[in-house]
Amino acid sequence: MTTRVLAALFALAALGVHLGVTRPLRQQAADLGDGYREIRTARQAARHLTRGRSAPRAVGDVGSTRRTLLASLSAARVSGVRLAVRPGRAQGAEWRLTATGELEQVLELFDRLTDPASGLRLGRVTIAPRPLSTVAVEIDGASS
Repeated sequence: MTTRVLAALFALAALGVHLGVTRPLRQQAADLGDGYREIRTARQAARHLTRGRSAPRAVGDVGSTRRTLLASLSAARVSGVRLAVRPGRAQGAEWRLTATGELEQVLELFDRLTDPASGLRLGRVTIAPRPLSTVAVEIDGASS
């Protein structure tokens, strides 16, 4: 019986530590992370302006992210393109792009997508060989 009471007390103590310490610290860390992201974005914009370039565009919502991706794809010579854009978890939008083409064409597409002015970030990238010296690419990414 004393073992059960002792176990119950330890469980209550663990719950108290979780509710009293862990959860507030997680919230504080999330708030600090948001502040850090805002400061980093402002510094990047200032750095671009001091170098004589225009500030990177913030691609905030799904529509503008889709338009940015379509503009990048308009000059790309890839085929079998599939594009999905959805709202992001925190802010911005998340997207997935699949396409096929010759390796050189796929690399040109990467150049367009990784342009700092686009406001796009690449996440997971998968390149797989296909017949007739082509490759298939699948890219997961997000907008800033």
